[in-house]
Amino acid sequence: MIALPRRLAHWEAQLSLFPEDIALVLGPMVARISALMGGACFDQAPAGLPDGFHGISARGSYDRLLASEWLLSDELPDEFLRRAVSGEHLFLERAYQADSAAKQTVALFDAGADQLGAPRIAQLAILIAMAKRAKDIGATLKWGIIQDNSSVLWTGVTAALVRELLAARCARRATGDDIGRWMEIREVQTSSEVWFAGADILADEARNFKASALIISDVIEPGQMSRIHLRAMAPGVSHLREAFLEVPNGAAGAQILRDPFGSDVGGRPRSAGKVDIRSNLVFSVDGRKLFVMGESGTLITFPIPNSPRAKVSPAHAYMPPDGHTVVAVGQTSSKRRTVAVTQGDSGFQVHTLSKRGGAARATEEYNAPDDGLPDLAGPVEMRPLGVLPTKYFFADIEKNLIELTKKEGAVRYKLCAQAERAWPNAFAYVVRSEDMPLIMIARPDKSGEAVFERSVELPVTPPDSRYYFSAYGLCNLVAYSPEESRCVLVHNLKVTELQVPRSAQIIGAMNVGEPIPMLVALSENKRQVEGLRDGNRETLFSTVSPIARIAASDAGLVIAFITEAGEIGIYSCVYKTMLLQSAAGAG
Repeated sequence: MIALPRRLAHWEAQLSLFPEDIALVLGPMVARISALMGGACFDQAPAGLPDGFHGISARGSYDRLLASEWLLSDELPDEFLRRAVSGEHLFLERAYQADSAAKQTVALFDAGADQLGAPRIAQLAILIAMAKRAKDIGATLKWGIIQDNSSVLWTGVTAALVRELLAARCARRATGDDIGRWMEIREVQTSSEVWFAGADILADEARNFKASALIISDVIEPGQMSRIHLRAMAPGVSHLREAFLEVPNGAAGAQILRDPFGSDVGGRPRSAGKVDIRSNLVFSVDGRKLFVMGESGTLITFPIPNSPRAKVSPAHAYMPPDGHTVVAVGQTSSKRRTVAVTQGDSGFQVHTLSKRGGAARATEEYNAPDDGLPDLAGPVEMRPLGVLPTKYFFADIEKNLIELTKKEGAVRYKLCAQAERAWPNAFAYVVRSEDMPLIMIARPDKSGEAVFERSVELPVTPPDSRYYFSAYGLCNLVAYSPEESRCVLVHNLKVTELQVPRSAQIIGAMNVGEPIPMLVALSENKRQVEGLRDGNRETLFSTVSPIARIAASDAGLVIAFITEAGEIGIYSCVYKTMLLQSAAGAG
């Protein structure tokens, strides 16, 4: 976080994305625009329909006064009056349905010729103000470019998305057809509010579609500072709110328009180091952490927020001992501590990390298996680690099962593990036996010793099949054959075969409350992530840069990804929005 003047502290979380000098320039504009936009009409709306009562409150209407309070009015009327005057009466507090539609703000920006130069800087300030406003009212901010024929909606504000806004300029002015195309999109139609930001033509279109608008026009006058005339209009409001904003020109303005981040992307210290875009993604057993590898061989832990409103905690990096490489990561079942397995020249080490995952609190040594250690030349993918009371299980880079025990040290079982998952006091993996895939489970018996058991026999699948475990059920998974564009879905021990479009690359499945889980797919251009169910396709989210690595969680309803630009993100399938987006290169 950067140090801003007290008057700008309210927007510090959003402005800290930029270097301090740029934040100090944008800050006053953001503050003025925020006041001009005002509050949302649904600021005070409850989060759902009434659904009974869930507690007692010191405020409420007297039709919800507790029966014990009414008893006082009969037996001790003076005490009843005293409690009323002192505000000590107790009321039943209403509960509201938690599965109501989420609030969502959509902003559409004009990238035409009328918005070049200073108006572009004003649009950046508007985007920052809208991000803070959406956070304050518990809404998701999605935005797009009016002239973009692909009609892609971006979520939130990151360094990569800021560059996308500044680079999206064209000579063509916005037209009514452009607005009509956007307003036909279901995601826009079902939004809580829609804003247009751009030239004068948007004023008429906002009235036609009952949307809000920020009309931006350049003021031509001599002077060192450029000025922008900004008018705000809202549906049902007859008068316009307007303001004149001073926008920097010269070197400061050019820096904002070309690259407001310079060489220091994000303007924040990178305590966790850079994320390696070749890293795979591993989720903790409780679904609260995401593990990725850093470029310097560090293990980076990203805490996963439990909702869009939750505070985003910083990532922490653990540097393994010299000569060791992280090969597996998991979590203890008691205190939810991260456990990392590293491989060195002489064997393995198991490190139980601190609560935040930045240092090792305990280390155990295990000798190498009798048949030696696999060669770690080249990039190494971390594997999920099964943490049982007396043993650890993981698959090495050759897909053999490694068992670590105090008595026997490291033991290798030569098999071809197609996929693995960790579970509290259990470890499951998929093996192929004569083309007949099996789900095997290792779990402790009454004595605490790990016992292997065969769980599910899957239908015969093509040799190119890929296997992905999904959340909740220990044996829930999807087997995907790219060659045949076919999936075998195992859910609640029931097997279903599904055909998928050839343009979709399946990366997992999500059980979001329907009888059949939703398949999660990466589009052919690697910029859109889609949900497939019942023959229908919907875009879950889009990215500016192509996605390099992606994974659907096997412990929760989230999707994590790393783009080729180094940006990391976590998307919630429950809230249908991003829970975390980290700027490219920032840990």
